[in-house]
Amino acid sequence: MDGVKKTGSTSSNKTSFAWGNCTDKNAQERVFIKQQAVDNALQHGMEICSELRNAMNHEDFKLARATALDTAIGKELLRWIQEIETLNKGNHALEILVGVAGDTGAGKTTILNNLLGMPELLPSSNCQASTACACRVSFNNDDDPNTPFRAEITFRSYDDVAKELDEIFEYLQQRDDLKKQEGEDHDDEEYLMHQGAEMEETISEGLKKIHAVWGLDEDRVMRMTPKSLLDSNANVLKVLGITKTITSPKLEGFAEKIKPYLDSSTTNQGFKAWPLITEAKLFVKADFLKHGLVLVDLPGLSDAVESRANVAERFFQQLEVTTIVTPARRAIDGRTGVRLMSDHQTLRMQLDGKYHKKRFCVVVSQVDEIDCDVFIKDSAATKNDKDLQKVSKQIQILTRETGVLESRINNEKKLLGRINEKLQKATDRVTAVTPSGRGSAELKKGKEQLDRKKEIEKLGRKKAKMEKTLTSLQGRQKWSCVQINCSSIATAIKETFAARQKRLVKENGENELYDGAVEVIPVSATAFRDLTKRKSPVGFPGVNYTGIPRLRQWLADTALNRREEHLDAILNSLERLFLGIQRWSKHKDNFLIRSANKIKAHNPLKAEETGRKECRKVAGKVAIRWAIKNPQEKAPSTLMAWTTFQAILARDGGPYKSKGRGEYQYNFPEALTVPILDMALESWHDVFHVQIPAAREPIGDGTKEIWDKYIGELISHVQQNAPGIAPHFGECAVAIRALQKEMRDRISAVLCGLSGCAAEIHPEFLQSLRVQLKPIFQSSLQIKAGLGQFAMRRKQLHTDVRNGSEFMFTNGYKRMKERYNANANKVPHKFEEIAEFATSKALGHVDMLFENLETFNNKDQHILDILDKEKALQERLQKLVMVWLDHWYDPKEEQVFTRDEDVAIPADYAEEGRKEDSNAKSVEKEGAMDVDEDSDDSDTSSDEE
Repeated sequence: MDGVKKTGSTSSNKTSFAWGNCTDKNAQERVFIKQQAVDNALQHGMEICSELRNAMNHEDFKLARATALDTAIGKELLRWIQEIETLNKGNHALEILVGVAGDTGAGKTTILNNLLGMPELLPSSNCQASTACACRVSFNNDDDPNTPFRAEITFRSYDDVAKELDEIFEYLQQRDDLKKQEGEDHDDEEYLMHQGAEMEETISEGLKKIHAVWGLDEDRVMRMTPKSLLDSNANVLKVLGITKTITSPKLEGFAEKIKPYLDSSTTNQGFKAWPLITEAKLFVKADFLKHGLVLVDLPGLSDAVESRANVAERFFQQLEVTTIVTPARRAIDGRTGVRLMSDHQTLRMQLDGKYHKKRFCVVVSQVDEIDCDVFIKDSAATKNDKDLQKVSKQIQILTRETGVLESRINNEKKLLGRINEKLQKATDRVTAVTPSGRGSAELKKGKEQLDRKKEIEKLGRKKAKMEKTLTSLQGRQKWSCVQINCSSIATAIKETFAARQKRLVKENGENELYDGAVEVIPVSATAFRDLTKRKSPVGFPGVNYTGIPRLRQWLADTALNRREEHLDAILNSLERLFLGIQRWSKHKDNFLIRSANKIKAHNPLKAEETGRKECRKVAGKVAIRWAIKNPQEKAPSTLMAWTTFQAILARDGGPYKSKGRGEYQYNFPEALTVPILDMALESWHDVFHVQIPAAREPIGDGTKEIWDKYIGELISHVQQNAPGIAPHFGECAVAIRALQKEMRDRISAVLCGLSGCAAEIHPEFLQSLRVQLKPIFQSSLQIKAGLGQFAMRRKQLHTDVRNGSEFMFTNGYKRMKERYNANANKVPHKFEEIAEFATSKALGHVDMLFENLETFNNKDQHILDILDKEKALQERLQKLVMVWLDHWYDPKEEQVFTRDEDVAIPADYAEEGRKEDSNAKSVEKEGAMDVDEDSDDSDTSSDEE
């Protein structure tokens, strides 16, 4: 993560923190940095709260402050604790409501489940259940491991249900009155007819609810009153007006428990609950929702059923983002998605400033439900797509030829069956005459049997390859059809949206939000679900093709502005609180420890990943040269004597010096070490011989600046608390100031020692390599095959070293890192010792001054004794504040921001892990029958009937 890390700067300078100096980052990275800062600060703040509460209840603290809570400082600390705890709760209070609306059967529930990564969470909606309530799904901030899944089901009040029953019974009475008027003369018969139709629809909906809850049909209802009906079921009366909490440690159990409250199934109490529920809130551990997103499952915003539309209407004004789900089969005219909102709702979004591409989108669902043959035949757009036409032609060829192959295989199987039958009969005859003999006829039939089996196997392999190619082509065809269809739908939806936004475009001028564009995201939730289960849906080779990752990212991006505003407000409060507790704890920016942590973070082995990838290749090149007579020869032409090679192996790879003419030094482990460590040379040199030595000057300068400030504060403290000794403190200050030079020397010595430890680190790699190569050399010596023994040993050695190179490399690097970390981890401790040395020396000079001064009376000592009572608490808080400060200066390395890989829906079809299918090309050139002939198949058996 990038962030400003200014050495020696005070914490009051906001821009010295990473979160205060990220304005040049993009929105995603800014929010990431600020979220990390808030999380770190609240973690440390709550630890400080705990420490303060414990201290306030401790006798020593009470003695020190004598009824501490009644003092100004005590009250201030209490307020500090309360504010931190309030901010901690407020951090999770952000809710960005995303309304997901769609008609029954649009696939909305499947999309929501896949967005959450919980395919079985929400039950598939139906007409009845959709009328009941809106279902909200948000992140579960409860850390109880037994309740990662929680639901709060809010039931309607007694009065609310009674009021609805009164209305239903009133409609029933009006219907009876209307029926009595039938047959009489009226001026407006048509009006009465329409009125009756509307009434019947309302009554029908009401009776469905009554039947669901009380199980009564219309005849029995007509014999009751609203009150007698409502009071007739004790189990129903028990739930009215309450909020039921459901928890579960596992998704499966949770989904089963909440199902009766989200669909039309029956509860354990024997009634269907959906007409009685006003709201269902689900809290789950879905990372997608972690920072405030709340998904609200709504019915259609302009639904024809009044109660269902009212449910959506209640939430509409609270929605930050509106997502309309419309299935591809219904969105063919391109306007369905936008028309799911009424004109009034569209106007409200415009008035609220939410009718633009960052607050509204249309999800075209079920795009995979397309019949390619019908679509290609009926769609004009497919006629102009040459690639699609080519693929479709190849599919026709392969389909026809696969059928031919299937027929040939069946014929061969029939022939094989007849041959098996004849062979069995002939065998039985011969065995009856000469039990141990077989005639030529039987041998011939046996050959025919073998030929038929080979032919069937050959045709089967050919058919399998053709089917694989066919599946690939069908995937390409389907993806092309889906793209063309979705492009047509998206164009029409965008035209409709642009027309509705036209007025705003004019009034907002060049505002890019109001450019008439709208996000249209085609989605196949079933294909996404199949891919996560390692299935292979036709036409969707990867999850990005399904549109779910794109929708998830779009929704997350829409929340960025609100999240940043929320985080900025919290950080402003946290900074004020931080400065307050820092001041009280007398903590100063521990520059030395922060500097030590930066030194410690240096990595001289950055090339590890590159080395791991290359080590197999490098090891192979080195091992193949081990048998060369002259190791320094660039273009080797002569192998060493086999006896020399054996002698080197017997010495675990050397060192070994050859005798005779032309002495050569051999050391196999060293030869392998050189090129591998050479890859680390650049970063190694940069850390040990550039960065670490270069840190001496700025750390020394920063220490001097802080030390001078420290002395100034000492003088000020003496003047305020013991003015009698102030004139004598100047002499003491000179001695204290001189300590800074000694500190500088000690810091330089620590850095010099760390830089020099390079000489003890890299030998670890060679030692590790020797240990791991030894059994390989010993294994080669076990080869004793006489002639060819030298070549076999070389080959095995080469193979074993290549195959084991990555393991050897990893172990070698591990040992070097362990040795480096052992030295680097000492630096913060040594720097802390230097700081403690200087501080204790400074206090020693002050103590000596006090002892030698007659003016230092009992009253001054009493003041110091009282302040001393807080010292232990302040020292504990100093450590916590220091860690808090470090995290704000230098966020944790393991939490580096990484933007998700591009999740845009790909424009081109490319099967994951495969290149363009060469078989498909062969189909076009030669015809399907020649596509997958086995190159090693020499069987030329002729076909037989």
